[in-house]
Amino acid sequence: MKKENPTNVAKLNNEFTHNKTLEALRKRKHKRHMRRRIVGILAISGFFVSGFAINIWTNTQTISQMEEAKTAAQTELALVEKKTR
Repeated sequence: MKKENPTNVAKLNNEFTHNKTLEALRKRKHKRHMRRRIVGILAISGFFVSGFAINIWTNTQTISQMEEAKTAAQTELALVEKKTR
């Protein structure tokens, strides 16, 4: 937290200043709560997005391997058809 500089101003102890102090504390607490909530939501959504990204990446790797196997099988088929003719 910030270090407060000492001031030479006296604080009034009345109902208005008490209410304003409580209001400021509530706002700070609410702000902190909202910040934590947003961080939590972002962390959870990041977890799910990374899971989907990994899934997509593995699928593209599998597709590229299958395409290579398909190309190899087609060339082998072409060779076998040439030999049978």
